[in-house]
Amino acid sequence: MLGRLFKYELKATSKVLVPIYIAFIAITIISRVSIDLQVDEGSLWSFINGMGLFVFIISAITMFVATAIVIIWRFYRNTSSDEGYLLFTLPVKVDYIIISEFLCALIWGFLMSVFTVLGIFLMIFNRNVDDNIINFSYFGNILSSLTADGIKAIFYLFLDILISTFQEIMSIYCAISLASLFNKHRLIFSATFYIGLLIVVNAFAILIMNIVEKIFPSGVYNAYSEDISFSDIVTSWNTDVAPIINSVVSIVDWVFLLVVISIEYIIIRKILSKNLNIC
Repeated sequence: MLGRLFKYELKATSKVLVPIYIAFIAITIISRVSIDLQVDEGSLWSFINGMGLFVFIISAITMFVATAIVIIWRFYRNTSSDEGYLLFTLPVKVDYIIISEFLCALIWGFLMSVFTVLGIFLMIFNRNVDDNIINFSYFGNILSSLTADGIKAIFYLFLDILISTFQEIMSIYCAISLASLFNKHRLIFSATFYIGLLIVVNAFAILIMNIVEKIFPSGVYNAYSEDISFSDIVTSWNTDVAPIINSVVSIVDWVFLLVVISIEYIIIRKILSKNLNIC
């Protein structure tokens, strides 16, 4: 049943997001071509290049906003509307509904990130290597010089982004679920609860980080204040920067976010299972 719910949710969101993603790639290609067609340094071509870059940025923002709105709106409809009422009349576990929504949100978030990176690459890449905005050989040299600690640090950074994304999605779902306890103004209550959750979680995070920093006064943040180049940050993990990534602070932060995710999931499940209030 989880597979069916996930397939249904992915199909419903695809009707809106797939055309937007295709349009983003098309706009990116057109913007890139407009730059390549420049034949002189005149003001007209400069204007066209500027407009191409402007349109690309606007399309990227639109893709991001559309993805967020669709993800939020789908969960709201499935849990706080007439469609949600019909969904909860089916012999389906509440956990399956939450997980299917969560997995769908993760997939679209991942695809949005991939399309954004692809679009940026298309915009900055130049067939003439000497004229590239970004020196790709520089990044190649950095990657070839990465140590085992450097690879581990990158993995830790990816893990941090992943867990933070999980927590953000769960906070949005928790806010919507709390707002479903009210009969009116649910969108307003959803935004209010989300802001409240954001404030509370960040306050506890800062408090815990301060406590950990006092327990381990080795200066885990000191490396941030040093004059370190980008190359040093990537290639010298075992000296100046490694303490930041490999510190107890990072581990405590992950554990804290996982605890927050668990608590928010329990709240969502409790509300949808026992206190469902759909109009």
